[in-house]
Amino acid sequence: MAAARVILHIDLDCFYCQVEQKRLGIPASVPVGVQQWQGLIAVNYAARAAGISRHMRVQEAKQHCPDLKTVHVQTLGGSDGNGEEYGTANRDKSTEKACLERYRRASVQIISLLHSIAEKAVIEKASIDEVYIDVSALVDQELQERAAADAHGPRRAGLRDGTEGLHGFAWGSVVVGGPLDEGSECDQRLACGAAIACRLRGAVREQLGFTCSAGIAGNKLLAKIASAMNKPNQQTLVPSRAVPGLMSDLPLKKLRNFGGKLGIELEALGCTTAGEVAQHPQAALEARFGLQRAAWMLQAVNGISDEPVQVREKVKSMLAAKSFDAPTSDLAAIKRWFRVLGEELSDRMLNDYSEHHRHPRTLTLSYRGGGNGYSTDRSKAGPMPRFGKEGPTIDAIAEAAMTLFQKATETLPCTRLAISAHDFTPAALTEQQGAITKFFGGPAATSSAGVAGDIPQSTPSSSKGSQPSAFSLEEVDIERQRRILQDIRVQQAFASRGPDAAPDSISVHPGAISHPVDPQKCLPSKLQSHSAGTALMHNASNKRKRLDSPRKQPTLTSLFGRSKK
Repeated sequence: MAAARVILHIDLDCFYCQVEQKRLGIPASVPVGVQQWQGLIAVNYAARAAGISRHMRVQEAKQHCPDLKTVHVQTLGGSDGNGEEYGTANRDKSTEKACLERYRRASVQIISLLHSIAEKAVIEKASIDEVYIDVSALVDQELQERAAADAHGPRRAGLRDGTEGLHGFAWGSVVVGGPLDEGSECDQRLACGAAIACRLRGAVREQLGFTCSAGIAGNKLLAKIASAMNKPNQQTLVPSRAVPGLMSDLPLKKLRNFGGKLGIELEALGCTTAGEVAQHPQAALEARFGLQRAAWMLQAVNGISDEPVQVREKVKSMLAAKSFDAPTSDLAAIKRWFRVLGEELSDRMLNDYSEHHRHPRTLTLSYRGGGNGYSTDRSKAGPMPRFGKEGPTIDAIAEAAMTLFQKATETLPCTRLAISAHDFTPAALTEQQGAITKFFGGPAATSSAGVAGDIPQSTPSSSKGSQPSAFSLEEVDIERQRRILQDIRVQQAFASRGPDAAPDSISVHPGAISHPVDPQKCLPSKLQSHSAGTALMHNASNKRKRLDSPRKQPTLTSLFGRSKK
């Protein structure tokens, strides 16, 4: 029987406020609200204590708490969109758009730190300020270490948790349903998971300056419920025996996926808590929601879930959008807005490229327009402008979006514009890497023809005529390739005289770049160490295997000429 899973749900406390407090040096004791236009989208705990809540209007909030400090989210399109100062009297919604990029970047930092500490864990980004972590493998490892330490006598200081006993192992946790059971294997595993959660939270606080709360349980559903039970900056552990009591009085709005339309339908049946749904006749639920959905609902309200933690850190699409308070038919204004949206999208694509080394191939325009007193949402897609060293320029994105807009139908008057990047593909090799790979017989990495990529992909010949290849002869630095080949020949010549005669590096041409050469791999070592050289070396290795096989194959000497001695 497989060991019980241990799942953490880590939730940043008032994340947007923490980011702004850290950025602007605002003490945690000061009431802070992050606003977008005239509404609050986040408030810290000091502000909540003063009676301020999210979605409250700024003017109303300041009447409740005159000491409230408000910071506007970053905006694009205005003269100063950085939100560096308190107060937002100069924000103009008609010419600026909100941008949440600084919070996305902080989120990336946190997840990167968690990965570096918990390398064996599976981490799933649930939203910008929360993650699920399956620490089952780490728990197995740590329990084995503790067992090995116990086998050598009394437990010594210096173990991973630095504490004694099962309850010490779960230090800092609020345990639902009373103390842990020393004889329960499940409780032992959850206690170990609590120690891991405590370390992770401590690292985020110490290294990045953010506090977070955590839930520790046997599945994702319970871990998420637990993380919200004791905030801020605390963690809650849910043993299996405490689940029935926890779920019986749990409001449905606190249960994931039970809000919105489903919550309204269940409320119409007289159910407002998970326990009430569990007690509702199963036949009635099946008649109302169907067999499959009713079965899922009954499992969830009883705290049962086998949903795995999955790595989901790469977004499938990136969106930049702007809604207008009044419809517009001003093409000059729309063109300006495409440039503002392009600025945000370009920045996000560049950050994504640095983290995941990939490019989006498709740019999609979404718009809400049309006359006759109504608007309809429509979209039109096209190729993403080519990537340069710094990604597509803002102007290139704006021009491509405007072209799509002009080709679309029923666009005016327009009440909403959005552009999105999607259909991601791994970034192609650089031109230098592609040339070397082709030289050794491996296919250069490419992207689809006509879309973003360092190197356009070649298209097979068709009845309409063949397309240019990904690397035409004119694109290859012939002089550089000739010098590298000359280096190889000279290396072979030195090798034929004995190992003592072979230098570590060879410069054979005035003005040529010297490279240490590995005669076994026949590739410049400088290129071997390149971060994107894995596929390159794999292709080169396959080439060498073919050359070394018993079947008669052409040698490097026969291919490139015999070196003169």
